[in-house]
Amino acid sequence: MKQGKDAVRNKLFIKDIENISGIKAHTIRIWEQRYNIINPKRTDTGIRYYDDEDLRFILNISILNNNGYKISKIAKMGMDCHVRLQRPDSESNDIHIVVSGPDAGRIIGKKGQVLAALQFIVNRAMNRPGIERRYVSVDADGYRSRREDSLASMARRLGKQAVSDGQIITFEPMSPRDRRVVHLALAKFEGVVTKSEGEGDDRRVQIIPVRRG
Repeated sequence: MKQGKDAVRNKLFIKDIENISGIKAHTIRIWEQRYNIINPKRTDTGIRYYDDEDLRFILNISILNNNGYKISKIAKMGMDCHVRLQRPDSESNDIHIVVSGPDAGRIIGKKGQVLAALQFIVNRAMNRPGIERRYVSVDADGYRSRREDSLASMARRLGKQAVSDGQIITFEPMSPRDRRVVHLALAKFEGVVTKSEGEGDDRRVQIIPVRRG
């Protein structure tokens, strides 16, 4: 009997899903009953529960819905994706989620907007009050990795230009994550320092040449 209780304790119940995703239990039940797009399991005693795959599916539905897809349309869609969690390295508590598969491109969205929205929601779910803060990055089909590699390469190229010309180079406004990529790319770059200037959506990175002592 104890084993059965432990098994139930390892499941996700609808209140767990609500707390993690921010989606009301009432809304989840509508998705289940009206659109039949989620099928919860049941324990031997008839208690409804969900697993990790259900949670990922619900988060994907929420992202699509928040980006203009109607639930009735989503119910007719199918997405063939695989989600993998990469272990954090020894120097960081960051969590990396990688989505792959034939439909991974649909999670990226136009200019990465759907991917960014998914990452935002996952970070909100992970970093609730009272628990240690951990940054979660979400990548699909290598999109974010390719973008960050390209951005870091451009930052180093502009770093060389700043040293050569002796002039400050200012980027266009960037997201906090993109600014972080530039700062890290040039953190050990000889002859320049970087800093962020501006407020809100107008915040941008400057590459500043420094004279050698």
